Amino acid sequence: MFRWFLNFVSVRIFCVVAFSAAMVFSAVECPVKGACRYYSIYTSPISYLWTVPDGVDTWNSESAIKGASFLVYAPNDTLLLNPCTKDYSTGKTTCSTTDSLSHPTASVTADTVKGFVYVKASSQFPATHIPLGMAVDPNAEPVIFRYYTFYVPYLEFSYMNAKGDTVVVDEKSVFNLPVDSSLTVFVRSVIPVGPDSGLTDTTIHKRSFALNPKRGSENLVFTTLAGDTTDQVILQKGVGAFQIHAVSAVSGGEFTASGLVNPSDSSYFVNETFPGSLAFEYSDLPSLDSAFIYDANGDGVGDSIIAYLSGKTQTVSLDSFFTTWPNGSKRTQYSGDYNVNAEGTVLELLDVKTSLAKDSATGELIVYVTSEESGSAAELSTVLQDRIGPAIQGVTLIKGQGEAQDTLVIDFNKDLDTSFTEGSVLQLANGEKVTVKAISKDGSRWIFTTDPGTVEVGDSLSVVVGLGDLGLVAADGNVATYNLPAEVTNAGHVYLSNENNGFFDSDGDGKMDSVTIGVDSPITQEELANLNFQFFWLDSAKNEMIITPDPEDLTLSEDGKIISYKLSKKEQAMVMPNLTSIDDPNAYGYSAMENITVVNGDSSSTIQYLNMNDRMAPVITSTFLNPESSNEKRPDRLVITFSESIDVNAIRNPNFIGFVVDGDSVYFDFSYAIWNEDSSEVSLLLGENDDLLNRANPNDSLFIHPSASFSDKSGNAVSETSKTVTIEGDPRVVMETASMVGLDRVALADDGPEFTERFFPEGTSTKSEMGKSLGVMLDVAFSTIFADSSEGELDLDKIGLHWSMEIYTNTGSFVASANNKILCSDEDFGGNCFENAKRLYLRWNLRANSGRKAGVGVYLAQFHLKVYGSKNSYTYDKIFKWGVHGGKNGLALDD
Repeated sequence: MFRWFLNFVSVRIFCVVAFSAAMVFSAVECPVKGACRYYSIYTSPISYLWTVPDGVDTWNSESAIKGASFLVYAPNDTLLLNPCTKDYSTGKTTCSTTDSLSHPTASVTADTVKGFVYVKASSQFPATHIPLGMAVDPNAEPVIFRYYTFYVPYLEFSYMNAKGDTVVVDEKSVFNLPVDSSLTVFVRSVIPVGPDSGLTDTTIHKRSFALNPKRGSENLVFTTLAGDTTDQVILQKGVGAFQIHAVSAVSGGEFTASGLVNPSDSSYFVNETFPGSLAFEYSDLPSLDSAFIYDANGDGVGDSIIAYLSGKTQTVSLDSFFTTWPNGSKRTQYSGDYNVNAEGTVLELLDVKTSLAKDSATGELIVYVTSEESGSAAELSTVLQDRIGPAIQGVTLIKGQGEAQDTLVIDFNKDLDTSFTEGSVLQLANGEKVTVKAISKDGSRWIFTTDPGTVEVGDSLSVVVGLGDLGLVAADGNVATYNLPAEVTNAGHVYLSNENNGFFDSDGDGKMDSVTIGVDSPITQEELANLNFQFFWLDSAKNEMIITPDPEDLTLSEDGKIISYKLSKKEQAMVMPNLTSIDDPNAYGYSAMENITVVNGDSSSTIQYLNMNDRMAPVITSTFLNPESSNEKRPDRLVITFSESIDVNAIRNPNFIGFVVDGDSVYFDFSYAIWNEDSSEVSLLLGENDDLLNRANPNDSLFIHPSASFSDKSGNAVSETSKTVTIEGDPRVVMETASMVGLDRVALADDGPEFTERFFPEGTSTKSEMGKSLGVMLDVAFSTIFADSSEGELDLDKIGLHWSMEIYTNTGSFVASANNKILCSDEDFGGNCFENAKRLYLRWNLRANSGRKAGVGVYLAQFHLKVYGSKNSYTYDKIFKWGVHGGKNGLALDD
């Protein structure tokens, strides 16, 4: 195993570190004692590394292995490493300016002369304790040998006192100088960190630092020691000097020295502010010592100033006044009245025009004065000190829901002291105190709660005065003084009542067509305009359907508590039919509301998702009739499916289903209705002992009885608007047969047909044919064999029946057969079997297919019928037993 060692070729070089971060640097201890090195960011120390065989002293460079390979470990990419080579004959080391070693490891190979690897280390930014180490292979744990710190210096200002001693300038230093004099300032770059911290950083050589007067100190002028005007100070080996002058009086002068560019954003690493108090004054003019701004009219905005002067106050004229309040920048001339006391030491400006500060207010008072003795003129200035107390600028009321506390959102003219929590610090216009509790303290906007009903919209609120520190106090320490009341406004906040949130089917057609949203407290049309809604339902393809009404289409109830929306015809056409319940409220059947609230002029938007209620009554989604076609003692079976589960126990009348018969409503008792497990489907027995021809058939209509309290399990009952539904089902094929006939063989012509089709009016019975002929009388309900009406008009040519009949003797011998197709559009039906229903009589003419006439005996007629259409088809098979006896009353050729 190899080991390596790192040594440094260069001597310690110090580079600039500026700013108060120097104190932070000094406080950070070295991770490993003796392993830390400190360099300026402008210094690039060259190091050499080597390895020795395992077991040899790591520090023995003479044992370095020539040509050995190892990994340099540098995990922090702030540390830049460039490979170098050394010419041992000249002692010169050359480093690459383009190649660099990778992070976190890089493979290197020692030279073959002494077995060393040379690297140049640097950093473009200040950094503390960057590790540099090695590893024998990529998977080995690295060994850290050095921790680098790269710094920039901070600047120290000093001056020479009357004794000739150099004194460092700090916050306690005060300089009051005549305007025609100057102050010489010495500057020193100081090492902030490491064993040499506090010493002069001599590597800062021929580097300039810009001198910039701050706002309000523009009258400061900087010169070199030779008297040349300049805007910078140049440091030579870490030290420099310049002079400060003033073209006129300056109070509270400030400036900064900035230098050493940050390569990441072109800002300066060093921005050092001259810490002393600096003033230039005229000897024959007064000084403006201080000034204070007040709020006299109680609107929370500064409107009066009191200033204090000293010195030559009685031999000067006050020419003009300017302020930079509240933003500290633009000068505004004061043109109102002012008062000065007899000594000239107190100045009052009574009607100052200012505005409310967006952030912390700041500014100066500038007074132009002229000496009446010498005629000299000057600009005097001083910082305005804030004496404005808290005042309400806007207050918004958010009513609590039910018995919950009301909320007051109050904007003040300035930030408040956050130590206040609860108390009677507000008052109504009638002087009644309002107790509030602060629940949010965000600068100048505070949120309080108070007892419900204590404050109403339209009231006025102000800050209680005379409470001192126990009341509302500004963050700057100013207590409340006279302040104007502010009117309480409504936030427009809406609390939603789930009870009145519902989806409706107003016309009972099984499609959602309207929505209502309930609010706890009445709202106005103006507040309604601040609400936007989205309703989530399913479309006809069972996909999510988002309904976004135009706010203008929303309606408000007279009491202001219910918002309604009626879907447009286009929207209704898209809605899924027969969906009258909310089975999955996460997928559909909910709403979203965007509430735009206005609090003291500021608008904000919040989105709230609302649970909705099913307010839709069930509808019939499908019916199917299994008709009885032969025995009137047996009932038909009607199966009705509903759009949702029914509350069976709530049904008060057993006749809950009605039928439309010849335009009239007919009801039956369904006490023995059979319901499925989830009560969404019922089976009913109809027409027992009723004539087959008088029973309900497919294509007849039925409806839910509105007075039967027929409702879903949410209590939504069917109303009179519930839709009428057409019955679907198998065709009712009523078959009657004429089964006995007397035979008159003479009357049977040799060339007559074996079978004949004849049409009779509805209600015709086979009784008139009994004894005269053999045949089958058919009554067919075609209603459910055609296509749905949604597919367009009926194609009558695709609707009809096909019959076939085969005649056998009682011994099974074949006699005759025939078949035919009859269309709904045939002339026998007048072109439309639905509008002109008739009965069909299929008659056997007592002839065999061989042409022979039938004889006396028993015959079996096998009858097959197929009723068909473009939607469904149905088939029937039946065998009739017929008899032929002798006699003169049988079939005649002319019948």
